[in-house]
Amino acid sequence: MAATAAARILRSIPVGRQASESLRATVPSGNLKSFAREYRRLLEGPARRLRKLQRDESAALWSADDAALSARERALAAGLRQYWQSVSTGRQKARHRKDLEKLMAGWSGSLRQSPGSWEALAVAELLLLQGEFLEPATFAACIAVLARLKSASAEVVGLAANSPPQSTMEAAYQSETAFIVALLLNPLAEIEALLGSACTGLQQMLQNGTDESGRPHGSLLPVLSGFLSVMARSAAWSTAFRQSFSSPELDFRLAGLVAAATMLTVPPQPAVETDIPAGSLRIVSPLLLLTDAIRPSHSGKLQKILLKSQRPVKKLRPIKPWKAPAADKLQSAEDTAATEQLQPAWQSDTACCAVLRSSLDHDADVLCVDWHAGQIQLQAYTGGVLLFSGTWHWSARVNDAPVAGPIAWKCSCWFDDPECVFIELEGEQSGDLKCVRQIMLARRERFAMFTDTVSTLADQARVQLTTALPFTEAVTETPDSVTRELQLTRGAATVRALPLWLEDDRVQHPLGSCAVHDGQLEMTAPGVGGVSIPLALDWNPRRSDAPADWARLTVTENRRRCGAHEAAGFRVRVGNFQVLLYRSLMAGKNSRAVLGLHTWDETVYTRIPGRETPMEGLVEVESPE
Repeated sequence: MAATAAARILRSIPVGRQASESLRATVPSGNLKSFAREYRRLLEGPARRLRKLQRDESAALWSADDAALSARERALAAGLRQYWQSVSTGRQKARHRKDLEKLMAGWSGSLRQSPGSWEALAVAELLLLQGEFLEPATFAACIAVLARLKSASAEVVGLAANSPPQSTMEAAYQSETAFIVALLLNPLAEIEALLGSACTGLQQMLQNGTDESGRPHGSLLPVLSGFLSVMARSAAWSTAFRQSFSSPELDFRLAGLVAAATMLTVPPQPAVETDIPAGSLRIVSPLLLLTDAIRPSHSGKLQKILLKSQRPVKKLRPIKPWKAPAADKLQSAEDTAATEQLQPAWQSDTACCAVLRSSLDHDADVLCVDWHAGQIQLQAYTGGVLLFSGTWHWSARVNDAPVAGPIAWKCSCWFDDPECVFIELEGEQSGDLKCVRQIMLARRERFAMFTDTVSTLADQARVQLTTALPFTEAVTETPDSVTRELQLTRGAATVRALPLWLEDDRVQHPLGSCAVHDGQLEMTAPGVGGVSIPLALDWNPRRSDAPADWARLTVTENRRRCGAHEAAGFRVRVGNFQVLLYRSLMAGKNSRAVLGLHTWDETVYTRIPGRETPMEGLVEVESPE
């Protein structure tokens, strides 16, 4: 290269007065080779540490499909993806390096303005980890392009509360890129302004995107993969350069985010997914990098869960039924639970989100519920296989006229113990209607119940409730020839759907319906003053061929039969597993009785083990005072 061209490239790089003398000495001489060699020497330690964390993989490419890339960035992404694939497979050859040199020379030579967020991030990663394979002129030209961000007038901003997902990720990429580029430009000195604004943006993003324990906000779930990628890359560069971007309080949140997001990991799905939020898919790689970078509590267990989640489910595994511990072991179990912080299930009122997970196993049953935006979003994995994904729809009619549903939901009850996980959501500002939705997951039984109830102040009003659970792709349904059971199959999972509010015998005339329509399991039920729609789901392999039956039960209070607007009771039996559900829609003046159970509670889910054994309570929700 001509001396004038080399000098022009070096003069375009803003080397600060605080830079090392050895680096500053290369600029007047116009020696590009000396500049590139000295620059890489100054970054040798961070490069070695980052290479150890990322294991010859490109973390920038995780976001190549998430970001809104320009045509130039898409061409860069395609070339970098091919090059990094050759690096990760150990098949890197001279032609790959030649193609890389041509790609980066073209990129640095054609750019006349500040680079975009993603391309700056990808180039910074390449220069740090693979810079020795570029020609000195190309290396210096890329540094010169990235150095334009030091004087960019655009202000780095963090995540604003309640931002839409697209704005969230734009702010996230901007803050992350500024942080990473500032670290790469550290040998040039005078990066404090860029680094400070980047750290502020990342801190604000983490603070507004999680609750005080680090659990992600419900609005982040559709972009959780991108959000975790940003935090993982930032944490990895922070560790490599030994430059923190957060405070001790936010470090605690970041560790909590890793633990909470790990409970959303599931095995690879049996079909191509197009309707699943990205937050539940490509999160394993960012989480593995995060656990390596920040080493949170239980990092060994978290990594074990993440690595196992990459194995597909070939056959649904039966789980040993839960058995109550003996009295002498109960205290020991409670002490262990008190010190154990890694819990498979979690719930947050601040984040408007909950995860009902049966265990830490990779094929665990996982139900993710999000109610931040007025409608309840649901993802249900049975044995690690996705069954439901989307909006849990709700509509009602009173006296044949449609009524407005709740404009918001709140979690009115959360229960988590070794045998089951339970959540109750209550509609807010729903006029004369009281709307309650419940999910109960029996952890050791591969069994769940979804219950919708509606009641009105007018006990003689005609009420019709319609709810719908959204299927994911490739779910097939098979109706039973004798009962109203539906078998839902996807991949290795076969789920038996039992509509408890309908007569189990198909010969009997039903009051309501339960059918697959337009990609949803649509359920309707009429009532007077109130109505209940309980749906039982069973996918335990031990009971796959066992007969199922169910019935609506009579609820009495002081020897008087309760109406539908007051209470409802149901019993379901699959093989030798039997559960009783009682729901009080209106508080009584006396205790109520159903199938031998006497209770003052508002909700009861209980196991019916047999004639000689008393009922074993799963969930009991007390009536409000």
